[in-house]
Amino acid sequence: MPRSSSNAGKRSSMRRAARALAALGLAATAATSVRAALTYTGTNEAGLEFGMTINGPTAGTVPGTLGTNFFAPNAAAIQHTATAFANIFRLNFAWERLQPTAKGEFDAAYLALLQTAISEIKATGSIALLDLHNYARYNSAVLTSGDTTLADLWTRIANLYPSDSQVFFGLMNEPWGIDTATWFSIAQTTINAIRATGATNTITVPGNCFTGAHSWVTGNCDTGVANAVAALALSDSGNNLVFEMHQYFDADFSGTSATCTQDGAAVFADATNWLRTNGKKGLVGEMAVANNANCLTTLNTALNHLSTNSDVWLGYTWWAAGSAWGTYMFSIESTATTSDNAMFSALQAFGKGTGAVATSAAATTSAAAVTTSAAAATTTAAATTVATTSATTSTTAAAATTSAAAASGATRSISGGATSCWSSGGSAMAVFNMNINPMPMAENGLATYTIAFTANGATVPLTVSQSWNIDASAVSGNTWSFTELDDQPSVGGVIALSGVSCTGSTFSPAVTQTVSATLNGGTVAVTSSSTSLTAGAAAAAAGVVATTSSSSSAAAAVAADSTTTVTLFTTVDVTVTAGAAAASTSAAAAAAAATTSAAAATSGAPNYVLAATVGGCWGTDTVMVSLQVKISVNGDQPMDDANGGLANLAVTFGGVTAVASGTTWNVDAPSYSGNTWSFATLDDQPNVGGNFAVTGATCTNGALATPITLSATGALVSGGTINISVQQ
Repeated sequence: MPRSSSNAGKRSSMRRAARALAALGLAATAATSVRAALTYTGTNEAGLEFGMTINGPTAGTVPGTLGTNFFAPNAAAIQHTATAFANIFRLNFAWERLQPTAKGEFDAAYLALLQTAISEIKATGSIALLDLHNYARYNSAVLTSGDTTLADLWTRIANLYPSDSQVFFGLMNEPWGIDTATWFSIAQTTINAIRATGATNTITVPGNCFTGAHSWVTGNCDTGVANAVAALALSDSGNNLVFEMHQYFDADFSGTSATCTQDGAAVFADATNWLRTNGKKGLVGEMAVANNANCLTTLNTALNHLSTNSDVWLGYTWWAAGSAWGTYMFSIESTATTSDNAMFSALQAFGKGTGAVATSAAATTSAAAVTTSAAAATTTAAATTVATTSATTSTTAAAATTSAAAASGATRSISGGATSCWSSGGSAMAVFNMNINPMPMAENGLATYTIAFTANGATVPLTVSQSWNIDASAVSGNTWSFTELDDQPSVGGVIALSGVSCTGSTFSPAVTQTVSATLNGGTVAVTSSSTSLTAGAAAAAAGVVATTSSSSSAAAAVAADSTTTVTLFTTVDVTVTAGAAAASTSAAAAAAAATTSAAAATSGAPNYVLAATVGGCWGTDTVMVSLQVKISVNGDQPMDDANGGLANLAVTFGGVTAVASGTTWNVDAPSYSGNTWSFATLDDQPNVGGNFAVTGATCTNGALATPITLSATGALVSGGTINISVQQ
């Protein structure tokens, strides 16, 4: 749906304000969503360890040749992944290449490769989790009781990165074939050695038996006790220990099949309870699914379980990214100039962890900015009088804006719902789409919705197979809850309802969908202009009429009922210039900005690159497909005041005869003609897409019989030309 003009203006003005503050060396802090967020979200960065197997190095690969036997990470891919969703990279390396002789010196060339990769990761503000990818072996020999070779290796690494908050130490990848008590004894020796150097870095410790989360409590695949028992004997004088577990979802938990048979939440349940009962923290060091509808649903379930239990689970690192995977089913390697696959997009949609660390590069940049500001202040002082004041006026204005935002943030007008269905596997399937007005914005507070599904007064259980533009999705019986995302007014998912049937495209019996919401602990009054969605009790309590979305009395009732508190900017004291010189400077800056904007509009045609991924399909009578597109404009995102401006685009679906509306996101004025979808780009919205009904396509087991090929044309909203290309 078209974006609210008032919200569009607010977002654009806020972005410009942030740029202006940045020019003064100040910071603006917007409120973030309240959710059970994971601290770390990321991926394994594989390649430097290639040639290592569960039994030791492949013959002839150690030391091996760079580019043939092992491969360095791609810095562009690391940056792209960090921008999308990652703040931790599990950097895999091989013991024998780094330390060719046990307890000997490190190989200088291999160490340089490892340290370069660490620097590339740290430069993005992310954590480098160093993963010794050796399966409790050195040169194919299983470590034995009393071993100190591992302690020697990590002592040397600890001395290279002492107390670096951006470097974690992952003691070993997937020990197996070793007595469980022996492994944890070696781990304890190694932990003690690291702490003896004075290093305070986070240490991650795996269990035995490939460290599966599903078997952490009950498994004892090798001689000895379960990991859950032996791990309790570990101690850490630095009190900075995390238990690393891995989890795959195929029949034997090995991660060798593209078929997911495990429940994404149940596999973690025992480990989650163990962590909480014993006051421990966990990290999922490896986790992956293949690109098919069932597995992507499993992934969503797993991520929601981890997020819901973020008091004990710090996060995850996907298996895997890396520069040499090729067509490997779990690879999410991607750069800004390539298309992100469905797994990458799913992780991006889930969101980025909260535990990013300021980089050394950023600190250096900030120091340079301070120096520059000081020089500018000295120059200004020589020309005019400088008055030191408190930013009282700005603070007051911000407070007024915050108050208005709180009032407007406490009401939601919604429309949509699940309006038609199809039958599949004994369930009534439907696309649930909900449009939210005003557009959710983090600075106004984000709402959490609960939708209850009933029929003839009885509950209707449901499952959600995929979702879009929401956070913290969770299903319980007949209710589905989720939280808004910033700047995402169109949300939804594909749902399966039990206990009702689908006659033609209509639910039988009729399904009632009742919506209620909360915001920062206060009540949100929900109004509905849709025949499918019904406002819940919160709206009735506030005196809001469920069939209207714009009455002044409804708005007044909401304001009176709301207890919302939001924070827009951090209050700061600043030094400002006064007098004619300052006014002249402001006028010059405004003129320069206008000139720049005009130049952007009249210079060479902007380059629009559409990196597109056609995802899974579903349905029989009506075939639905999912499309995700990342729009790059001259290497940046679409903006209405730079980069040439916004554009009207037309995307043609090759291989089908017609495309029709399902649901779209982050676009303006969507329309359809034949097999072409047209829309206008929105300010600051590079990630667009939708779910579409396509004619002339066949869907079998979640895959199209004939792939859809995409092409695009377009022009600037202002009428100017653009250069456009599609990467698929």
